[in-house]
Amino acid sequence: MKKCPICDNDNPLEAHTCATCGTALDQVALDQEIDRANVAHKKSVLHKKEVAIGAVVLVLGFFAFQFFTGGKTASRQETEAFYRAFIDIDEKEYRAFWKCLQRNTGRGANVMEDNLELYRALEGAFNKAPAQYPGFVLKTCIPRVKAFPERMMKELKMVDSLQPELGKYIETAGEVAAAAEKYANELQALNDHGVSDGKIQTAGNSFHFDAQDSVDTYAFDHFLRCAIPDYDTKADAQAIIEYLASVRKNPTADVARWRKDCVPLLQKTEGTKPHANYKTNVKKLNTDDRDLMAFQDLLVKADRANREALMEVMGKAWMSYFNGWQGLKKRLGEALGSD
Repeated sequence: MKKCPICDNDNPLEAHTCATCGTALDQVALDQEIDRANVAHKKSVLHKKEVAIGAVVLVLGFFAFQFFTGGKTASRQETEAFYRAFIDIDEKEYRAFWKCLQRNTGRGANVMEDNLELYRALEGAFNKAPAQYPGFVLKTCIPRVKAFPERMMKELKMVDSLQPELGKYIETAGEVAAAAEKYANELQALNDHGVSDGKIQTAGNSFHFDAQDSVDTYAFDHFLRCAIPDYDTKADAQAIIEYLASVRKNPTADVARWRKDCVPLLQKTEGTKPHANYKTNVKKLNTDDRDLMAFQDLLVKADRANREALMEVMGKAWMSYFNGWQGLKKRLGEALGSD
């Protein structure tokens, strides 16, 4: 369904205009509105000219025609020419950027109901190809929004009557581009952490199940000491699980510390020596690997929370874009609808 941005009425996907209030829902309808406005304007001009000629002599009628139509006709023609060129650039750069973020699925960002719709679209796009998505956004999508202001300033003659709404709309592209870069770069960082997080599972399996001690089993013991406060004082595996369960309420800070300080202990294990209490703790934990399941659960939960925080960054940028577009659309409607 197509939701009308003015009255919120749901319309069929094939509809060009809203069945309730007549608002244009796509480019076809907008172009038709311009054509109708052109015809109405020309009829109005002709009518004014006829009235002027009928009321005064031809010379006075000529000056009256200039008075009634000259300035407004030029302004309207200028606005219409700008509008057509603007829409072409906007569709190819700014609106195409938002569609690119969604991997060309979902609705245009300018007609979305709210930021929750955007969140769902971005989450779906990420889940289709988590490993490739951040690079796709950086290389394919962001260049489009960055190109928008430059093309606008270089290729179009600005129309004073559309200011300041036009200027505000163009300015939103900078905020949106910065937000998208943060979004993509931090998603990429989360993906990179996901690769290094695999070391926890690998080393932990060795610690719990290998018959022989090794640098990997020593390293995992060091990891546990780094990740879990007062690790040596924990009586048994259950005490460790209970501590990790307490972290689950808000794991982002703890997970960030583990990835910064503790996971590196598992990455370069050559020359790693056992801690003095190593044997005691191996015996204490034995083959109870619930700690590994708890760590994986916390890593996933923290990543989900981090992605949600990034969604809020994009949601704020979308609100700037959406409000900027609504303001410009209203101003365009006033300019194109004037007699």
